[in-house]
Amino acid sequence: MIKKIIPLTALFFSGYVTAQVGVGTKKPADATMLDVTATDKGVLLPRVNLLSQTDNTTVKGKLIESLLVYNIGSSNLKAGFYYWFQNKWTPLLSGATFTDTTNKSFTISEDQERLVITDTENNKVELEIKDIAKNSVFVTNLTENSEFVTKLVENKEFITKLGDNIEFVENITNNQEFIENIINKL
Repeated sequence: MIKKIIPLTALFFSGYVTAQVGVGTKKPADATMLDVTATDKGVLLPRVNLLSQTDNTTVKGKLIESLLVYNIGSSNLKAGFYYWFQNKWTPLLSGATFTDTTNKSFTISEDQERLVITDTENNKVELEIKDIAKNSVFVTNLTENSEFVTKLVENKEFITKLGDNIEFVENITNNQEFIENIINKL
């Protein structure tokens, strides 16, 4: 009887035990689920060939936010690390992948709810117009050009006016605080 109770008790309590996994260490850090320790080796992450930014078939299973892979490169996406965020693969930026670009156009999205900023490499950043209106630096720049503010309601004129007003474009694109706010919004 005792031979049956001890294994059953151990099995019962094993469901309540949690631990960290350590590779190359006998004592993994408490705050980690996986602690890989080495002085002369690296970690090799899965290498895949993503077909597009919204490719949800290459990686099998349910795609969870923050899933990290290395894309080996395709005609649509450059090689590099990508993570799954808001239903698309987002590249991790590094010194090698980040290039110095200039904003070349400001337009309004088709649904007329987002400002779309496109750079010289055709990368796009979309910002909700309602959120931009809360940005004090942007609002200050807008109010210095009252005609622009009046035309903001009529989205088609907005694009034309912005394109015609190079001083306004330079004012917001050369404003470091404005650029940092855009980057923080990403």
